[in-house]
Amino acid sequence: MKRAAGLWGLGLLASALGVQAGFNLGTTGAAKSRARNLAEKINAGPSVESRINTPGWADSPFISRDGQRLYFMYSRWDFGPFFLGGAPVLRGPDRPGHHNDDVNPWDDSDIYVATKRGDGSWGAPVNMGFNSAGGDASGMELSSGTFFVWIKPTLPSGQPDIYISTRDAFGNWSAPVGISTNINTVNLEDNPHLWPDGNSLWFTSDRGGGAGGKDIWFSSKTAGVWNPPVNAGPTLNTAADEDQFWVSPVNFEVYFTRNNQIYRSSFTGLGYTAPTLVNLGLAVAAEPSITDDGQDLYFATGDTTTAHIRIMHARSLGGGNWATPVPVD
Repeated sequence: MKRAAGLWGLGLLASALGVQAGFNLGTTGAAKSRARNLAEKINAGPSVESRINTPGWADSPFISRDGQRLYFMYSRWDFGPFFLGGAPVLRGPDRPGHHNDDVNPWDDSDIYVATKRGDGSWGAPVNMGFNSAGGDASGMELSSGTFFVWIKPTLPSGQPDIYISTRDAFGNWSAPVGISTNINTVNLEDNPHLWPDGNSLWFTSDRGGGAGGKDIWFSSKTAGVWNPPVNAGPTLNTAADEDQFWVSPVNFEVYFTRNNQIYRSSFTGLGYTAPTLVNLGLAVAAEPSITDDGQDLYFATGDTTTAHIRIMHARSLGGGNWATPVPVD
């Protein structure tokens, strides 16, 4: 599987097509990619830097509880050609603050946030500022953006682990801190989702003791200390990869990804109900995130012809049904 945290967050075509670790594109190849695709970037229009979906890679969306901030992973590299048997291509714009990696595409990703304008459109994405020299992805806010949890690679293993940071009154982020040695291991930890009070955590891991592949795990705090995580159980976890878990703080509905599709379940107090498929009319749909009022769903999809990833939005029709999804921009 893939190596850097920024691309672990995908969980879409990369998993389905069996992406291998250790890919490295030399500087000569990067320069050629730049020249070969300059026309594509120009044709994308002068406002390409201000958009969420670009010729690069936008992925791992998380919408704030009030629907006003959209966080996502961005890489300048389009991995669509790689998934289809070629090499990643440097197509996306050089956003302000981006930690460019022209040598290793796997480590180019940063986390960004776009803020909703009064007319409902999205403002230009802004780099979060705490991104590492490796791939950063799968982030979510807590407390209206003053607390953040995400994944980035930990050396020497290079496996993604879960990190946290807090923002002070001046807008400065603290140095990233591993969430807990009870949670981070030499195995994969990915796609964290915190309860609003910060005391409950769901995440994905391929550690032992699961049902096979990637499973959803849960941990809670006791006296401020994270307990060793427990598997979310056989109703949610199967021999397939379960990933990208989201839970509503209002009605305990849960959404997650399995086999490149989004599933829905509910927590009743006695356990989770049997998951049902969320039919969005797309061959690939993953990484769900929903506003607290349950009206707006954001997720990632992959074009099965080009393997390019886009972030999508759908409005609720009620009863667990959604309107036809559209790109966020």
